[in-house]
Amino acid sequence: MLEIEEYIMIRELHAQGFSITDISDKTGYDRKTVKKILNSETHSAPNEKTILPGLDPSLQRQD
Repeated sequence: MLEIEEYIMIRELHAQGFSITDISDKTGYDRKTVKKILNSETHSAPNEKTILPGLDPSLQRQD
């Protein structure tokens, strides 16, 4: 899974006018991966408040 910084960098390169192939060459990610990132609306990073199935509720973060 991509780190958030890499995701942002790919989006910024595209906003600067770089093609998918150029971004792929610069980052080392496959063209299909770059295209998938650019076509997605948001980054799929897990939320801090995500409740993990099977985890004891008393061990989960309480805000």
